[in-house]
Amino acid sequence: APVVLFSAAIEAQGGTHHVNEQWPEYWIERFSEQGYQVLDVIRWCVWNDPSVTWWYKQNLLLFASPQALSERPDLASVRERPMPPPRSVVHPELYLERMEELTRELEKARNLSFKKWLRAGRRMLARWPRG
Repeated sequence: APVVLFSAAIEAQGGTHHVNEQWPEYWIERFSEQGYQVLDVIRWCVWNDPSVTWWYKQNLLLFASPQALSERPDLASVRERPMPPPRSVVHPELYLERMEELTRELEKARNLSFKKWLRAGRRMLARWPRG
């Protein structure tokens, strides 16, 4: 296709059927090997839009072929606009979601460790000589 709207999970993002999580630079390089140029404008337009889910806010890239850029003045004008270089970014919503998961896991581990410790202490007391 002359224009590709592309989204891929970043490394360690997690999710269903994610088999090749890579940072945007990886995909930009793959597409540029095929002659496509990245136009990273959509992420920044929707970054703070609550109606867009965080994985699109974080991962959505637009790629255009040289042909598309020459035939579509609207795409060419996007390329002409000053925009930040594509960056590996983590959306705050993903960060907070992962922090909540980590907190739950740490709480489970803390409780589990305490329970194991308590059982070990009970076994040790049961074996303690009485007298």
